Amino acid sequence: MAGRLEKKAATKENIVTGVVIIVLLLAFWLLYKLVIYKWFERSHLTLEWYAIGIVLLPWLIFTLGLIVFNYRKAAIRATKLELAIILLWLTIIPFPSAALLFENDKDTRYTYNRWVSEVEHREMMLPDLLKQRDLIGINRMKVVDLLGAPHEPYDYQEGEQFIYYMGVVRETEDSVFRKQLVIQFDEKNKSRNYEVNVVERPKPSPPA
Repeated sequence: MAGRLEKKAATKENIVTGVVIIVLLLAFWLLYKLVIYKWFERSHLTLEWYAIGIVLLPWLIFTLGLIVFNYRKAAIRATKLELAIILLWLTIIPFPSAALLFENDKDTRYTYNRWVSEVEHREMMLPDLLKQRDLIGINRMKVVDLLGAPHEPYDYQEGEQFIYYMGVVRETEDSVFRKQLVIQFDEKNKSRNYEVNVVERPKPSPPA
């Protein structure tokens, strides 16, 4: 009789343990998927120290809490195999968020070919470009070597400024609000200033 009661108690404990583990893992997965991952995706965070810390801190707290809870005199305890599986799963869950940081970091890297071909990503590349090269005090052809031919003016041998289109901020029925990089030149044809601004441009009329 006593053995049967102990067996029932053990079975009940295993069920409760399984339910608790499933709930905790779902909560942990939701934390990463719906909060951290979405935030990284929306904000386009890269491999900065604070972003890496955000990935690791919940995992560290959850893992240490699980180990401490499991090895104290608690009513619910996982076996070593269950604990190993849980810890393995907890290690896998942050991978998509970490991978997204790597992808975002790649998106921000400036290269000439990417700058010329990926107009919509230019704003993300600009900080890395400015880390590599100074856009002040260089002549027109050096600017073209770095950024390609400007959208305006068509003849880049003339004009007081170069305009490079960047990403679209928003669109209306008739207009496009676009960011642009404007580089201004002095009388010696050397760049003296640059700025990023937003301009409204009319949408091209559809062909008749």
